[in-house]
Amino acid sequence: MTCLLLVGCLTGEDMVVWEKCYDISKSEEGFFIATDENRLIITGRAEDKNDSDLFLLCIDGNGEVIFSKTFGGEGEDIGKAVINLSDGYLVVGYTSSYGEGGTDAWLVKVDKDGNEIWNKTYGGDGYEKGMTLIRCDDGYLIAGSTTSYSKDGSTDAWLVKVDKDGNEIWNKTYGGDGYDEFRSGKALEDGEIVLAGMTSSYKTKGDMDAWIVWIDGNGMEIRNSTYGEDHMDLFNDVAVENGKIIAVGHSECKEDKWSGLVVITDGNETYLNRLEGDKSTGLSSIVRVGDFCYAVGYEGVFGSGEDNLLLVKINESGKIIWRKTFGGRFEDAGVWICGYKNLLYLVGYKDRYGNKSYDCWVIKLKIH
Repeated sequence: MTCLLLVGCLTGEDMVVWEKCYDISKSEEGFFIATDENRLIITGRAEDKNDSDLFLLCIDGNGEVIFSKTFGGEGEDIGKAVINLSDGYLVVGYTSSYGEGGTDAWLVKVDKDGNEIWNKTYGGDGYEKGMTLIRCDDGYLIAGSTTSYSKDGSTDAWLVKVDKDGNEIWNKTYGGDGYDEFRSGKALEDGEIVLAGMTSSYKTKGDMDAWIVWIDGNGMEIRNSTYGEDHMDLFNDVAVENGKIIAVGHSECKEDKWSGLVVITDGNETYLNRLEGDKSTGLSSIVRVGDFCYAVGYEGVFGSGEDNLLLVKINESGKIIWRKTFGGRFEDAGVWICGYKNLLYLVGYKDRYGNKSYDCWVIKLKIH
C-alpha cells in the first residue's frame, strides 16, 4: 500500500530547548548521536586540509563539552555509529589511513574520557565500510559493504561478527552482481537481526531498491524484501515497534527530486509512504519515543545549498502527524536522532556562513 502525503511544514522553534554548533576543525559533520545517562556522545567526520578524521564529541545535557577527540591518520577516516559500554564507548566507521585496502571497516574502543584503548580494522585489499554497529549477547555485528569479499567484484552488503575485544569471529556477504549495502540494523527480541539498506542486485523496477534483510544469530539469511518504484530508493535507518519494522530513507521521484520514504512491514503486509511537496526531502534516522516515532532528515531544493533540517512525527500506522523544519539561510541537515523520556536530540551539520564549511550541529528538543 502506498500513500503520498501532502503535509504542511511548520518551523520547530517552539520545541527547541537549545541548539549549538561545535567547531572541531575546518569542517565537521555529525553522523550519529546516543545518550549515556547525563551525557550525549557524538561521532562523525572532521575535515582538515586534504584529509578527514573520525571525531568523538561528548557533551552534557546543557550542550557543554566534556571532551572532544579525533582519531585517524593521513587518509579519510570517518565515524558512523557509537555503542555505550560500561567502561567506555565503541565507535564504528571506516578508514583509509589504516588496514589493508582502499578503505577498511574500523572499530575504535575508548574509555569514558575518550582515551583510546584499542582500534582494529576489518577488510581485504578492496573497499570496505562499517556503517552501523549492533550489540549481540556475545559481541557485536558490524554492518556495511565490501568489495574485497565479493565473489564477482561488485559491492556486496557485508556483516562482520566480532567478540567483545574486537576479534573477528566470521564475516559474510549478502547480495548479487550489483551494488548492495547495509546502512542500519536492529536486534529483535526473538534473536533475529533486521538489516536495512539498498540493492541493485534484487531491484524490481528502478536502478536501486530499498532493501530489508532478516538473518538469524549465525548470519544465515531468513528472507529479504525490496521496496521501490521507477528510479532509486534506499533505506538509511530502521526501528522496531510492536513487532513491526519501520524503515526510513528516500526515494527518487524524478530527476533532481527526492521524497522522504517511510515503510512499515511485519514481513508480510507492507505500508509505504512518501513525503510529497514542492521540495526534495530525505529521511536518515528514526527513533521511537513513547507511542510515536520521530524521523530526521532534510528538506530543500536539490542543488540549491539551502536545505533545512526536517523532523517528522509518525504514528504506528505510518501516518505523518506533523513535519517541522529547523535551520537558517544556508545548507543544514539532520543525520541522526535519539530520544530519552520526553526529549529528542538531533545531530547533523550546519553551514553558518554559506561557504560549504560545516559545523557539527546538535539540537535538544522537548516533545509537547
